[in-house]
Formats: sequence, structure tokens, C-alpha cells
Amino acid sequence: MEQKLEVKGMTCSACVRFVQTFISKQSGIEKVEVSLENEEAIVTSDSLSNIESLIVHMNEKTNYQISKKP
Repeated sequence: MEQKLEVKGMTCSACVRFVQTFISKQSGIEKVEVSLENEEAIVTSDSLSNIESLIVHMNEKTNYQISKKP
């Protein structure tokens, strides 16, 4: 399953690398593409619950705010 996520707080390419690395290390995440210009991450996972867990974990552990895109 693929999900677009809005990522707030990224200001540079180092932020993009951090977010991409952080997301890719989470359980069940198969693929991630992060865009600074679009303030988004496109995440592929084997289940929606992995993406939900990722959102909660990232919001608790980092200075970036992540949410599902409508």
C-alpha cells in the first residue's frame, strides 16, 4: 500500500536525508521517497497500521510534523 504523507519542518537536503532514513528504518516500511519541494513523503508499506505507527513515532521522536495527505 502506498500513502502520501505531509512532512512539515524540513528546510534543507540534510532534513530530507534524515526523514528518509528515519522512515526507512521503521518496521514494515518497504520504500520511501521524500520531497523537500512538495513537503511530502511517499511511503510504501505492507499495511496501513505500519504507516499509522510511523506517523505517531515520528511526531513523538523528531522535530518534524507528519500527517496523511488528503
